[in-house]
Amino acid sequence: MTLFILYFIKVNVALAVLYLFYKLLFSKDTFFGLRRLMLILIYITAFTYPLLNFSNWIITDSGSVTGQVVSTLYKKVLPEITVFSNVVTEPTVYSWTMMLLAGIYLTGVIFLLTRTLMEIWKTSITLHRSKKTEIDGIRVCLADAKQEPYSFFKWIYIHPDRHNVKEIKEILVHEQTHVRELHSADILLAQIAIIICWINPFTWLIRSEMRINHEYLADRKVIANGYDKKTYQYHLLGLEHTQLAAANLYNNFSVLPLKKRIKMLNRKRTHNIMVGKYLMFIPVAALLLLFSNCANKKADKVQSDTEKADTIELTAEPEKTAEPQVDITITETKGDSIYSV
Repeated sequence: MTLFILYFIKVNVALAVLYLFYKLLFSKDTFFGLRRLMLILIYITAFTYPLLNFSNWIITDSGSVTGQVVSTLYKKVLPEITVFSNVVTEPTVYSWTMMLLAGIYLTGVIFLLTRTLMEIWKTSITLHRSKKTEIDGIRVCLADAKQEPYSFFKWIYIHPDRHNVKEIKEILVHEQTHVRELHSADILLAQIAIIICWINPFTWLIRSEMRINHEYLADRKVIANGYDKKTYQYHLLGLEHTQLAAANLYNNFSVLPLKKRIKMLNRKRTHNIMVGKYLMFIPVAALLLLFSNCANKKADKVQSDTEKADTIELTAEPEKTAEPQVDITITETKGDSIYSV
């Protein structure tokens, strides 16, 4: 339990630090592909760096080589006898508080996991039962109701009667970008992180950054295919925009905030020389790794001190062996006679 709590704290600290690092350095440039990679690395780094443990390499005063040698020799000469206490302690206020917090946390995990699975099931059933057709060689699902276009993995959901031919082509280019680049997989990864760390607001903020960055990528692809930037912006403004629900795992064409998307469409491209700043992620991850291992070393020391306080060590004296009996023979010669004693 203690190991899980320590791991959980490290993960949430990393999510907070790496989100602030991302927001400070990368949130305003136009390297959308690198930004996507950075957001994915934030999740991967946060959940894996606590598992890399080299705290045993860190030598302290009590853990020096000389001390270990002396301790080994001491134990060989004077063997230890450890007597453990069998006293049963009653639950304290601290233990009851920890149980309550654990119950609240698990309730949130179960609720979010259930809602996510229901959302996947609901979306899959809707896409499976919908009528299929091809528009410009692209297989799409026809929406029954007047719903805004969206994509989920390989499926594109659209209501063609709501849009003219040019708008449909823009939407298909936009949604095809989500499909080809597997943006739904990113959202699913972010949702898993939210289920595990739902109490951390930075986990939710990272997913929001991931969503809007997907839209930047898709919007840029539409403009790169030759569609007029101004017309495309009017198209976005003419849609019915609603805030995407927290449980939705698909990429919605009209996702908010629209102001950020239009602003990014008109932003001047960031100079290529600024790509080098993404390498700063490496020293930040290294510092987190150092923090993790220092925390491990301190936790091991605290646990060792606690075990010493809770046990009684009786050191047995070495057994005394009987002194060897030595036979001494004295020979004396007198004349022709020999006397032996």
